[in-house]
Amino acid sequence: EIRAQAGEFFVTLIFIFTICAAGLNEGRLGANMGSLSAGVSTGFAAVALIYAFCQFAPSHFNPAVTLGAMISGKTARGSGLVLMFSQLVAGLAAVG
Repeated sequence: EIRAQAGEFFVTLIFIFTICAAGLNEGRLGANMGSLSAGVSTGFAAVALIYAFCQFAPSHFNPAVTLGAMISGKTARGSGLVLMFSQLVAGLAAVG
């Protein structure tokens, strides 16, 4: 259980940080790749993190996805709430 929570924290942290860093780097370089650059970097980051952490965490990345898993019964309510808290804290840490 603690491995899943820690894994979800790190997955979300790295994912959000990667997206923010890609956007900042694009702005810093003055490149205007637009949605193509954002989509490619987000997609590659998501796939790499899912494969890297799939043994430890559900890799939802997003509290809305975790809520959907809780509603559908694929994630227990208590575990889902802790996952959502981990995702929110990781997102704040990544942006900071």
